[in-house]
Amino acid sequence: MRTRFAVWVLLFGVALSFWGTAVPSLRGRAAPSPREEAAFAATTLSEGVYFQEFHLPVGGRPVDFFVVRMQRGLPHLTLDVAIADGALAHGRDTVAGMAQAAEGALSTWGERPWGRNHVLAAVNGYYFDLESGTPWRGVVQSGWYAQRFDDVESGSGFVWTRDGRAFVGGCLYHPAGKQTVTWLASGKTLRFQGVNRPRGKDELVLYTSHYDADTGTSDEGLEVLVELNAPLGIAPTGSDKLVTGVVRAVRDHAGSTPLPYGYVVLSASGKARRQLGKFVAAGDAVGIHQEIAHFAPDCQNPSPNDWGNAYAAIGGDYVLLRNRETTDDVLKPEAQRRNARTAIAYNDAFVFFVVADGWNPGVSEGVTALQLARFVRDVLGATDAVTEDSGGSATMWVNGKVVNNTYCNFTHNCGPEGEPGADGVYPVLQPLVGTAVLMVDVKPGEQSETFARGDSITTRRPARLYQGPGRLYAPVETIPGGRGGLILPTLLELGGIRAEDAYWWRVRFGEAEGWIEEAALWGGGTPPRRVETSRSGGSGFSLLH
Repeated sequence: MRTRFAVWVLLFGVALSFWGTAVPSLRGRAAPSPREEAAFAATTLSEGVYFQEFHLPVGGRPVDFFVVRMQRGLPHLTLDVAIADGALAHGRDTVAGMAQAAEGALSTWGERPWGRNHVLAAVNGYYFDLESGTPWRGVVQSGWYAQRFDDVESGSGFVWTRDGRAFVGGCLYHPAGKQTVTWLASGKTLRFQGVNRPRGKDELVLYTSHYDADTGTSDEGLEVLVELNAPLGIAPTGSDKLVTGVVRAVRDHAGSTPLPYGYVVLSASGKARRQLGKFVAAGDAVGIHQEIAHFAPDCQNPSPNDWGNAYAAIGGDYVLLRNRETTDDVLKPEAQRRNARTAIAYNDAFVFFVVADGWNPGVSEGVTALQLARFVRDVLGATDAVTEDSGGSATMWVNGKVVNNTYCNFTHNCGPEGEPGADGVYPVLQPLVGTAVLMVDVKPGEQSETFARGDSITTRRPARLYQGPGRLYAPVETIPGGRGGLILPTLLELGGIRAEDAYWWRVRFGEAEGWIEEAALWGGGTPPRRVETSRSGGSGFSLLH
């Protein structure tokens, strides 16, 4: 972190050991004898993903570096972003908490049926608002443009696309005429002014399930619920690509519309409300287009990197490297202070997560931005890199454990005079942050054919409805056992999709709609059957069980 306080949760425990190695870890107090320069053997986390630690002298002081590298081009591997509590409006969580919540969750990487996450590693994301938890800059999660990046900033962040491109973004803005909702039958078009933020006067703002359980709006507006046929992402520059959908409900003089997964709410106030109300009706087919104009950091020259089809993106702080060259960011005053730091780096072969620990005299004393740039370039071979929220927030989670020293990074209460920390034992202290960046091994998609659209069902037992296929989504209500209901279709073709440890169906019980586990249901007209899609190649194939 910079000159601001962090919100932390204190979890008492013992010193973290190095994960995957037999090398002992001394944390919280200076080592009793100097540690030699070392690059420990890499540990394989999955095919193409490796964890490694380095203890190196940097500028005459020791530094512990923690590195996870992911091979690019393997179809089962991707990056993604986790949003604390699944809610941009108010979420805060530890990196470990976000990684665990994302485990087994639905992934939109690759072909349908979509698979589920197996999270291998995670680091903290970018800065966030301490009061609301809302991330700064922007967020793309699983192909959804969940939060807009800031217009006309010299830098934006790190971007990972569906076709495996990686780049560090420069200056960007959202051309007003390229943020539109079009009625496909009539060709009428409305411009929208924002995504997943509080609605202002005379504005049309779009909301998705990433924002919160509902829109949080007053009843002075008009809200239109649209079911989509694809994640609401960023269109390629200059294209006419639309994410299409169907209007399912029109709610005039109503606010706080629930936000189910796979839907968008068009929320209009004032003049925008009157415009929208003139021609919207349930059953209308619409198309949504949002586009980014991307420039070099000078905000003058066009960038060759297109944000179209971004799959994951997060804000970035100091750009350490562009094409192996350090940037002027490393000369900024705070960048020249030794600190704990988090970075994302890459070259043509790998993407790297990097954390350098600090504030532990004699053990790991942090790095400047320039020193970190040289490490990722000269030791790891990276060509491009950007830092994330650093200092006290610097956290790396690998295969179920936080591997770095988050206690010393935050408290600065380490070394010979620091207590607790005697003999390397210290409380495990993890920061509450707004986002995390994940390395994910996507498991093959599985889809049940036990039910079909329109099937009558009955609950076997009391069961909870959720706003999406999984328990990480907001709960709707609990349905009593023995209640009759109906299987609903989904434009995303997610009926029976496997997420976490269950198969999920979109259902209706009376006025309540949501997602429920298959194991809680009786009914259906076909024997249980599962469809699985392989991710071992580009096209995939189906296996029936």
